Amino acid sequence: MTQKLILGVKIVNMNYYPPFPNPELTVGVGRHSDLGTITALLQDEIGGLYVKMEEENDAGKGEWLEIPPIPGALVINIGDILEVWYLEI
Repeated sequence: MTQKLILGVKIVNMNYYPPFPNPELTVGVGRHSDLGTITALLQDEIGGLYVKMEEENDAGKGEWLEIPPIPGALVINIGDILEVWYLEI
């Protein structure tokens, strides 16, 4: 049943944040998990990608760590739906 629901939905969400003279006044999308299947992120020198740590480490469990950007890199994230779909197979 879940596979039919997942395969029948097609959504594309795009976010673009042009350079802004006062970056401290911007909001962005905030901390979140990627709800879709796959997320592609083209990095620039500004960054903004964080990963929530599920395992205990120096930062602690549940902490958000900033990932240093690699300008021009394409980051592919597996979203929540694909994880759920994989666990049901």
